[in-house]
Amino acid sequence: MIEAIRYFLTVKNEGNFARAAWVLNLAPSVITKKVKVLENELGYKLFYRTTRRVTLTPEGQVFAAEAESLVKNYDHLFTELSNGKAPIKVIKIASNLILAKLFVTKFLAEFLNQHPNIHIEFLQESSPLKIADGTVEIVIGHSSHDLPHLNKTPLLLSCRRLYASPAYLAQRGTPKTPQDLLNHDCLINLATHPDRKWIFDNKEITLHPKITAHDGALLVSLAIENAGIINMAEEAVLDYVRQGKLVPLDMKVKGQTSSLYLFYAKHPKEHIVRKFVDFLEKKLKQDFSPKI
Repeated sequence: MIEAIRYFLTVKNEGNFARAAWVLNLAPSVITKKVKVLENELGYKLFYRTTRRVTLTPEGQVFAAEAESLVKNYDHLFTELSNGKAPIKVIKIASNLILAKLFVTKFLAEFLNQHPNIHIEFLQESSPLKIADGTVEIVIGHSSHDLPHLNKTPLLLSCRRLYASPAYLAQRGTPKTPQDLLNHDCLINLATHPDRKWIFDNKEITLHPKITAHDGALLVSLAIENAGIINMAEEAVLDYVRQGKLVPLDMKVKGQTSSLYLFYAKHPKEHIVRKFVDFLEKKLKQDFSPKI
């Protein structure tokens, strides 16, 4: 019966059976049948139904308040009070290495110590649309889609800049204009700049680098070791800038500015996902203030 109550609450929150079915990754007929069984068991209607939307009956409003408390207590019982005997639950997080390191991994040990029955599985960067089909629970990344069924927490307004180590700049000097870069060692990521060109607001420079790679993380490491200047998205180097290992140059790189978000379902199938997101959001707020 707890499953039917969860379905009822999802329909209430989403406003219709079709959207609830999409959020839960189930056929609408399954949701409809479960709610009907619940209504038969209770002996009264929970919803007024129209072709486009459902609204709670007076009895449904009373039941909803009690049902939300019941589900919360049920989840608390099975995820918090079972002293390690609860079934293992897996939270799947889609993120690339750089974003996982910046926004997740530094906080994991504390959360897993508090919740020994939780396992974390990282997947390669994925679309937030994968949350709806159950492939992942959390996605960290960019998206231009309108995703009304998802919550999204802003993490960073990402833009590209040039960076170098303090030691490199002390030895070679700080370039002031794009033209000055021709007298510097510029490290080129061929995955993002295959033509070896860096574009600025009023200038395009074709570089002749001594070092190229298809791996941005490798070039970041080389820059930290004083090998040269890199052109990177802010999130790739944010921690190193904070630590003083890299310095941003005062030169505007022309490139797309995009927003980074933490995406998750408005009504996760597992209560622990919501708890993990709340924990993560609190830690990120303490760590730094989002820039969007």
